[in-house]
Amino acid sequence: MRVRTRVVVAFCVLAVVACKEKEKEGPLLHIGQDRAVLQDVTAAVNEVIRNAADCDAAKAAMPEAERRLSEAYGKVKEPISQETLKVLAAQLKGVREACP
Repeated sequence: MRVRTRVVVAFCVLAVVACKEKEKEGPLLHIGQDRAVLQDVTAAVNEVIRNAADCDAAKAAMPEAERRLSEAYGKVKEPISQETLKVLAAQLKGVREACP
């Protein structure tokens, strides 16, 4: 539960910062496309986080999450989406370090 709370807080902070910056540039043009990509990546990362207490299960889900995350960096366009991917990558790193 603590990991999810950190993810939500980090996402909210990043969303506010990115939205403030984006207001200067105009509306979010690619948010629909980014949302679809982020849903796919988030599902894979959540699978790893849900299984963090069971390192074998987390390790089994890790390659797929990392693959989706890697592919997503080239697909998302909005700054907030890039920041979201960074937060998800940090969460994967935390599980990877907890389950060597």
